[in-house]
Amino acid sequence: MPQPNSHIIVLGAGYAGLMAALRLAKKTDADIMLINTTGAFNERVRNHQLAARQRVGEHPLADILSGTRIYFLRGTVTALQLSGRRITVQNEMGQRDIGYDYLVYALGSHVRTDDVLGARDFAYTLDYVSAIPLAERLPEVSARGGRLLVVGGGNTGVETASELAETYRDLNVTLVTRRSFARNLSAGARAHIRKAFDRFGITFLENTAITKLEAGQALTQQGTTIPFDVCVWVGGFAVSGLARQAGLLVNERGQIMTGRCGLCLIRKCTPWATRPFRWKRLARRFGCRSTPRS
Repeated sequence: MPQPNSHIIVLGAGYAGLMAALRLAKKTDADIMLINTTGAFNERVRNHQLAARQRVGEHPLADILSGTRIYFLRGTVTALQLSGRRITVQNEMGQRDIGYDYLVYALGSHVRTDDVLGARDFAYTLDYVSAIPLAERLPEVSARGGRLLVVGGGNTGVETASELAETYRDLNVTLVTRRSFARNLSAGARAHIRKAFDRFGITFLENTAITKLEAGQALTQQGTTIPFDVCVWVGGFAVSGLARQAGLLVNERGQIMTGRCGLCLIRKCTPWATRPFRWKRLARRFGCRSTPRS
């Protein structure tokens, strides 16, 4: 069993990783390091509002972690060595190897753009680094009555199309999806969304798969084209390839199937998650004291 001064590294400062680090700091006496590529916590579920140039609060990690025992390191993890329990981190100071006793893997996901040719080159996403330039471009496109194409009919696609159409009333918005939309919602909720689409003037194309993006147009499986000035791609998520490269058992999407070698897996977490994380069990697994410091 590890000693009480075990060294825990948490990879990722999204909803899950940040919560894990904060609660472990509160409920254990382990040394904790949090590693993230940026220096701020991004409210990912609000990035569609960010694209609409709405004011979204900034959350510097330095402020969130102030007064805790958590050491924050800004950088990108480029390698995970399970047998030696070490990770490699790259940042502006160079490359360094760091050892750990236990690792919390909470790197999350990003918008997948590799499945369709041209999506990476000709579309924006709602990942933070793409949402910022999208927000800067939309006012000019709207001012000339331009065309916005949103690809993906899940909840995120519906939110994005509706938010941007309501914000930019001169923007001609089209939402396209390969099946139907918001399939996890009730019939009543879907009917309400259709009415909102009509109210905002959103053109809705369902059962229409996009097979290729080119500059200014999308090609469909039916052989038709959809012109656009700006395209926002919200067609699914992908994960970091770090786990596969490290030799962990993953599925066809790269998601980890099992944990070993002092590795703890945290599934994607959202603020409205209703199932509590069992922190005392996690603390016992780490062999640390599961009560707060006095």
